[in-house]
Amino acid sequence: MSKKSSFCSIAAMLVSFPGMVHAVIDPDLPRQADPMVLGIVLDHTESAQYAFGIKLEPDDPDAIRPRMSLCDHDKHEKLTLDFYERDTANIISELHVEHVVTPHADCMVPPQHIEHFTSGKGIHLGMSRKEVTDILGKGFQEHPHTDEQIISYRIDDKDSTMLQRHSAPAYYGQYHFKNNRLVKFDVGFEFP
Repeated sequence: MSKKSSFCSIAAMLVSFPGMVHAVIDPDLPRQADPMVLGIVLDHTESAQYAFGIKLEPDDPDAIRPRMSLCDHDKHEKLTLDFYERDTANIISELHVEHVVTPHADCMVPPQHIEHFTSGKGIHLGMSRKEVTDILGKGFQEHPHTDEQIISYRIDDKDSTMLQRHSAPAYYGQYHFKNNRLVKFDVGFEFP
């Protein structure tokens, strides 16, 4: 996928959710990086303030790893936001999208009708491995497990413009497949 089509897919998603903060994505985003889910951008204060008509804040701000979970309209998918306190504001540094295991999942359902938690580059649960790698490229590592296949992308080049801009030593994206279908994905920045 070209930079232009990636940007168009991001813009289309932002327009489809009225009232959502218009996040700014790095124009020189590396192909394997995908730091956004439905307008919520990693390490981007404005997109972490309000989305889907609700304030994004951790359930327990004093926890070692503050988190908040959102579900789609019928509680089939869950988006978990991990916050890391930096400076004076809570910033989202990891996004996790997965199928809901139990219908009684502990998550907030936003007022907007959300069908899928789709990434900035169009990745969503149910995609095939080929569809994901066609978008993010072939520079991944494989981590085979008995019941699933995991591929991961990592950016840790200290000269990376993206990492310098976010003052982070590394970015990662991890994609879990069962029966060749995406069942979970995690993206985030690692902070020192």
